[in-house]
Amino acid sequence: LLRTNALAVSSFCEAIRQHSPDSRLYIACSSEQFGDSLPAQNELTPMRPISIYGVSKKAAFDIGHVHRKSYGSHITCGIAFNHESTRRGQWFLSPKVARFIAMVKNGSIKPGEQLELGFKSGIRDWGSAKEYVRIMHAVVNKGVDVCVIGTGIGRSVDEFCKMSFGLFDLDADDWVKYDNEINLRPTEPEGFIADVTKLKGLGLATKEKLEDVMGEMVEDWEFRLKTS
Repeated sequence: LLRTNALAVSSFCEAIRQHSPDSRLYIACSSEQFGDSLPAQNELTPMRPISIYGVSKKAAFDIGHVHRKSYGSHITCGIAFNHESTRRGQWFLSPKVARFIAMVKNGSIKPGEQLELGFKSGIRDWGSAKEYVRIMHAVVNKGVDVCVIGTGIGRSVDEFCKMSFGLFDLDADDWVKYDNEINLRPTEPEGFIADVTKLKGLGLATKEKLEDVMGEMVEDWEFRLKTS
């Protein structure tokens, strides 16, 4: 993780400093670097990561900050909170839920079968990956130094599931089982919710609804299962 998320960023920054000082670079930072700092988190919230992934993303953030301040490089650090799309890896929550719902709808999962998840009370700020990419492009072109990218809406895992299943008139309580021992991290953050004050000030507040994103993901999984 450090090699990919930090050392690679350092190489990009050095290449820009030495060979292309007018180039612009967006560094993809993460809400995970806030660690155990309480929500809501903004650009001035202390960064206290509690995972190696978070440490690697904070290192990338610090490298970008140094190059911007010391060498005047055109670097933007965007601290993105959870963002979902049909391209999300299957080990994440949203595609697990979307795939399960699609299988319930096509009848391959029957009543009584349940999706097993862990830590139902974990709070996250989920948004649209497509919308966040447009925001990333905008903040780079505006020359923003650092910006939190999120919706400002926090949901627990349980609330996320209830919303997702409810889109299709399904009761998540009938289909989801929670077990805190499943994929539980050694240290679990209190939660991540974006303070989007700066984003709104830039005229870049998010508009897409998580309900629409999850609807699209379920539809995509229905197509995949039908054609597989």
